[in-house]
Amino acid sequence: GGLRISGSVLLRGLVLGGAVGVGLRVDRGAGEVTVRDSVICGNARSGIVSSNDGLSVINSLIAGNGGTGVSLRLRRAVHGTRLLN
Repeated sequence: GGLRISGSVLLRGLVLGGAVGVGLRVDRGAGEVTVRDSVICGNARSGIVSSNDGLSVINSLIAGNGGTGVSLRLRRAVHGTRLLN
């Protein structure tokens, strides 16, 4: 697989591609996770899969992945999830 996030982080300028599975996976309870000015392309499955409700994806290209671009799997969300381009 690709990159797995389990805690709060700012990912800026990330270039992520070629993963056998999901490009970026964000675990439930990870806290505030921001992906900004990044490119996530060419992964075998989805670009981003998030079970976390504190995700922000800003000014990023997510395309050409084998699954969906961004897959949100939220249950009882408390914090906002933002996709801004």
